[in-house]
Amino acid sequence: MASRGSDLQAVGKRVRAARQAAGLSQLRLALAINVSLSTVVRLERGDGKKLDLHRLREVADVLDADPYTLITGGV
Repeated sequence: MASRGSDLQAVGKRVRAARQAAGLSQLRLALAINVSLSTVVRLERGDGKKLDLHRLREVADVLDADPYTLITGGV
C-alpha cells in the first residue's frame, strides 16, 4: 500500500502535467484559483498532510481536467 505522502506526490505530478498540457504557468494557475504561487508549488510537489478537494476541483476546472483522474490517474 502506498503512503499518503507518495499518493499526494502522485496527485501533484498529475496536476503539473495537466497544467503544462494546458499551457499555463504556475503563476497563471495560482492567479486563476486565487491562491499564492507557493500554494501551487506545494500542491505540485505533494507537500502537505491532506488534499483539499475543493481546491483540487478549482484546479481541475481551470485546467479543463477531470478531478477523479487527477486524484486516481484514471484507475
